[in-house]
Amino acid sequence: MAFATTLTIKSTVLSPKYVAQKVEQTSVMKSLATEINDDLNGAGVSQNLVTTGMVSTVFKTEVKSLLSGDETTDQTNQKIEAQFQQLVTNKAKTAGIDNQVSKTLVKTVANDLAKRFETKIQQKLSAYQNLYFQVNQYNFYLGVASVILTILMAVISILKHHFWRSLGPALFMAGILIAGLGVTVIINLPSFEASASQFEAQMMSTVGESSIVTLAFVGVMTGLVGLIVMLGHRVFRKS
Repeated sequence: MAFATTLTIKSTVLSPKYVAQKVEQTSVMKSLATEINDDLNGAGVSQNLVTTGMVSTVFKTEVKSLLSGDETTDQTNQKIEAQFQQLVTNKAKTAGIDNQVSKTLVKTVANDLAKRFETKIQQKLSAYQNLYFQVNQYNFYLGVASVILTILMAVISILKHHFWRSLGPALFMAGILIAGLGVTVIINLPSFEASASQFEAQMMSTVGESSIVTLAFVGVMTGLVGLIVMLGHRVFRKS
């Protein structure tokens, strides 16, 4: 149960790529685009240059960087600025004004957009960054411990010649417990969302909800495999 749960959590809510893709579906993207366009309007750029698609593209880079912690700030800045340069260039081509826009202007606008964007993203995510790292670390320790325990139990069952007789019920019970955990969290999720901020509620309704549904599905499939192993063992033992 612990091994399947930690593996599922690592592949969903603790995966920077997964989180970035799910958050992209929330209204966070639209609000960020509006905020940046408002900032640019105040600076004299009134064409609503930043679209939701542009924000979504760059958002993935920033989220993955913040949550994985495997890139330096300079590398992240350069990557995001390069993405904004490409997006601004594409926007100018679509508008038919690419001949009127110099590379220097594109770079200046892209640099300004990148700084504004990073600041707004970091304001939303920095408060959760340390907590994310801690949960990821605890999940890793629990995963390693569960793998060691699973191997130990498998070896013992093989030595006692009870491997298949043990595997079926173990998988079946693990599946029931995992699915039960998933269903319990899904039922109580609305109460958590009600007491959370708008951003936290959106994260729960996308990243959290999809992760828990995945966990429940893993539990159901694990239980089915366990049931099949139990039935198969009973049939072959009689024959």
